[in-house]
Amino acid sequence: MRRVLFLFGELNDSDVEWLGTASRLTKIAAGEPLIRAGSKPDNIAILLDGEMSVVLPGPPAVDLARLYAGEIVGELTFLDPRPPLVTVSAVTNCLLLEVPHATVQARLARDSAFGVRFYRGLGVFLASRLRETTGRFGVQATGVKLSAEEVEVDELDDEAMERTALAARRFEFLRGKLGVR
Repeated sequence: MRRVLFLFGELNDSDVEWLGTASRLTKIAAGEPLIRAGSKPDNIAILLDGEMSVVLPGPPAVDLARLYAGEIVGELTFLDPRPPLVTVSAVTNCLLLEVPHATVQARLARDSAFGVRFYRGLGVFLASRLRETTGRFGVQATGVKLSAEEVEVDELDDEAMERTALAARRFEFLRGKLGVR
């Protein structure tokens, strides 16, 4: 699932429109890094098109994940001032929507309702990522047996399905507004 949907499911239409105007489109060529381990980025980015890799530098380097359109990048360094442990690089030519951390912080300072929606969206997004990572690495390593409901981490209740559908429309609206097809 596109992880941006967790964030856009909590934001309202005007929040998403604000993101489109407060951000800038950035192109990254295949092979170029967006984030370097040890160097704090200044932006939160939404991957609009392309594929990126997340690598824990070695030796040996460990390929942790692949990111596709709809993923959020740089959100941890927005929440935690420590530099990232991973490098995120373009596998293919990528198009990103980047919003500077300072721009988001200014909006949070003047609009507490936006702050509630934004932080809740990031929380839901990060919880989903943690569940997936734990399922992939932690649970398998311990030999713990999970029920069918626990294994199906993408199962959504009716309310979550409605939010996800609305979030998908918001993401496609934003892509269309920016001329990304």
